[in-house]
Amino acid sequence: MQKIIIEQTPKMPGILFDPDEGKLEIIGNSIPEDANSFYRPIAEAINEYFKSPKPLTKIKFDLEYFNSSSSKWFMNILKLVKTNLKTGVSVEIDWYYDENDEDMGDVISDYKAILQLPINIKKK
Repeated sequence: MQKIIIEQTPKMPGILFDPDEGKLEIIGNSIPEDANSFYRPIAEAINEYFKSPKPLTKIKFDLEYFNSSSSKWFMNILKLVKTNLKTGVSVEIDWYYDENDEDMGDVISDYKAILQLPINIKKK
């Protein structure tokens, strides 16, 4: 599998997906005009990765802002993770947010509760 590196812009998050290291990072703002074309290849790569994952997969979200279409893709990605947790895969999910952004904290808490995932919510 190929590593995916997408440079961060004011409207697009930086993405690092390194299947050799078992690492996914999504950092910055996520306001793509077409979230489907941006996130679909990443979700497909993650799905492929989980066919033969590393002993520990580390996922890091560190987002300042994201729109509703990005939110749907984050939910899709986290659902992929949840499906694979049932097979015994070990995953560590850290989600960082600005401690002054209560709305972001609420959204992350909702993801955690809805999906029943072990998301480590970290203020910065």
